[in-house]
Amino acid sequence: ARLGKLLGDCPAGRLWVWDESCSLTIELQGGVLTSPGDLNGLSGSPALAIEGADGTWEVISFARAELVGPKQWRLSRLLRGLGGSELAAQRFVAAGARCVVLDRAVKPLRQGLSALGEVWHWRVAASHLDYSDTMAVALDSTVSGAALIPLSPVGLTTKRTPQGIVLNWIRRARSDADGWGVSDIPMDEDVEAYQVSIIKQGQTIRQMMVSTTSCLYAATDEWADFGQAQSRLWVSIRQISSAVGPGAALTAQATILS
Repeated sequence: ARLGKLLGDCPAGRLWVWDESCSLTIELQGGVLTSPGDLNGLSGSPALAIEGADGTWEVISFARAELVGPKQWRLSRLLRGLGGSELAAQRFVAAGARCVVLDRAVKPLRQGLSALGEVWHWRVAASHLDYSDTMAVALDSTVSGAALIPLSPVGLTTKRTPQGIVLNWIRRARSDADGWGVSDIPMDEDVEAYQVSIIKQGQTIRQMMVSTTSCLYAATDEWADFGQAQSRLWVSIRQISSAVGPGAALTAQATILS
């Protein structure tokens, strides 16, 4: 794998669109990069993972790579927060942070539901050394469910009806979700379920569980919660995974349409 570090800061970036406002300058220990172009950039090939101070990683794709010094590359026309790392795209990462090029040289060690929670003890050494060599590095790792956490829903809309406020949203998926010729993308989960939270002054005051991408916030509940009809509403929606629980949240203040 091609490892390296950031030579400049990585500010927060925009999601779901080409980020032309900033570029990243990195230094690799070895290997070269080429400009993959827009189509490969959209497919995330190759991608770069950057580690933040909290130990979490953001995955970034790029369309342009320019050699600017010995082993130094400037990456531009970026796509931020890929692979479920959207929250990490909203942070600031200082120069010196570790990065790794995500290509076929990076191999998964453990995967699948059966591996969740397993603790593994590793010894890492150069290929010509034995694992018991004094130069080998020992480390422990626990298999997490981060790769299984549902992505946040998108496209929240609200409309007032005589029965109450109807909320609608669009679900997303991690697998087989890039097809443009299908009416709906496949489900990642065995069972479709969502947790809908109504928020008042930063606190959840009502929570509902639904099995479709639509929910009715009954007028009687609205009056019980607020004492009057609302023109705007803070809502948080999470898809629920049977394996790892609630996913990333769509949290937004929606304007209620008549």
